[in-house]
Amino acid sequence: MWLVMILLLSPTVYASPESGTFPNLPFNVFNNFINKNFNENISLSTVFLIFFTLIENSDLLNLHARQRIKVLPGEKNTQATGWMKCLSRALYERISEQGMEEMLFTSSELLQFTEEEKRITPLTIKLDELAIALNLIPKAKKAPKTKLLPISQREIQPVLVICPRSVCILTLHYISKLGNQFGLIAFFQLQCLMGCIASMDLHLPMVNSGTTALVL
Repeated sequence: MWLVMILLLSPTVYASPESGTFPNLPFNVFNNFINKNFNENISLSTVFLIFFTLIENSDLLNLHARQRIKVLPGEKNTQATGWMKCLSRALYERISEQGMEEMLFTSSELLQFTEEEKRITPLTIKLDELAIALNLIPKAKKAPKTKLLPISQREIQPVLVICPRSVCILTLHYISKLGNQFGLIAFFQLQCLMGCIASMDLHLPMVNSGTTALVL
């Protein structure tokens, strides 16, 4: 009885979910795909939006990968599944809010697909082909044997340097906040810069065991 009560009152411990590897597509291959399938004037922010929309929807890609392949009687192979169409429409509407929806299509496609409803399916096929190029879904026309796991973004965590925002003398109150300026995200191997003044002994707190400090 006591053991049951202890287990109920103890804080729950969750195992970290298993994650998939970040796409390792060579940049020139990715660049060629973007140049071939999207507008020549597409911005970097729009490309990033397309890319992260795919890798952040692993569950939807699993459903899409299964439905795009004929397995059961009555099914048919299709690149434009309902799952991917839903994602394409949401992406199209998001980019339309920025007035950049034409960047999703080449010049010839803009002449061919003049209405929004006629643009969703071509965009869906592009996202399907990009997902294959990024190795997020299998290219083979067989039902996938494994599921896509949530993509880990640890490999692309930025390199950060904690430093003052001004060359002027800082108060201790301001310096005490430097360690918290990046919110709750855990970063590793942070570089910490600080300056020393003869009349003041100022020290920045170490953020974690992997942080290094350079005294200027």
